[in-house]
Amino acid sequence: EMTAVQGGEHREVSLHGGEDGLVTAIGGLTRSSIYDDPDPLLDARVVLTFEGIRTIAEQDSVSVPFSLWHDCMVLTLWGDGRELTFLFDTGCNLTQLNSAYHHPDNRGLVRLDSLRIGPNIYSLETEPDDLSRMERQLGLPRLDGILGNDFIQRSLHDDMKPIAFGYDLHIDFPRRLLTLYRLDSDGHSPCTLLPRETHPFTLTQTGDLPVLTLQANGQDVRMAFDTGSTGYHLTPPTLDRLPGDVVPADSVTIAWYDHEQTALTFRIQRLTLGSIEAQSPVVQSFADPRFPEADGILDIRFFARRRISLNYVTRQLRVY
Repeated sequence: EMTAVQGGEHREVSLHGGEDGLVTAIGGLTRSSIYDDPDPLLDARVVLTFEGIRTIAEQDSVSVPFSLWHDCMVLTLWGDGRELTFLFDTGCNLTQLNSAYHHPDNRGLVRLDSLRIGPNIYSLETEPDDLSRMERQLGLPRLDGILGNDFIQRSLHDDMKPIAFGYDLHIDFPRRLLTLYRLDSDGHSPCTLLPRETHPFTLTQTGDLPVLTLQANGQDVRMAFDTGSTGYHLTPPTLDRLPGDVVPADSVTIAWYDHEQTALTFRIQRLTLGSIEAQSPVVQSFADPRFPEADGILDIRFFARRRISLNYVTRQLRVY
């Protein structure tokens, strides 16, 4: 027995299981958006459906450890009976599976029937992508895929009304711990921690990256927070207008999914958000065509000694 929301009303519903232990029907709800298929007697382990990612079992919160490879967040998860490695990337629109290890079916799609994040279980179905450049750039022995924004911000709709919006995303850098708190439609999170400071953000028009207003050498700059970025980026026009010292440093090679790019780097005096400050950071100089409304990209090193959270409904970054 469980409580569900439909059309703004709470309804008591029941899950009916077959002999194999799988749920075979849901009573008390009309079809609405619970199923992609109109037949309610399908394998109904899948209750939430969104963009090729399906929730089979989920708790209000789950914590998993992560490691850092070239300042990017990497998760070791369990999928279809084996250990898999995923990049956790707020800068990637869609969840992807690496075509080097996951081969497409006759529809051109690759699938994981069971991806476990702690006690939560999901299934993925997506087009394969060649992630070999990213794998080499990060120095990973194997990169199975990327968990992108369609996973982080996925929503459940009922009668065309949103009733759930992804996660309150907590990243504890000192403990290397990622915690996902499931949000309701008002953006309420089960987390009861009180933040030290709160910063509003907007979302990019493509990719839905959070964009924060920081100060670079005392000048306001809008930077997209990307957990899959390997460095700070500022566009050349932004660097040109900064006051204070902007000193040439070196050049770096940046790996994209389909090509590599060389960028010049510069050392600026400081980068600041509230009480957090990076002294003399080195920034890469190039314009990211994916996010023309941003002056640059902020990587996770900036928060290296903090616990932060991102709530995509209230559009707030909180520092603890």
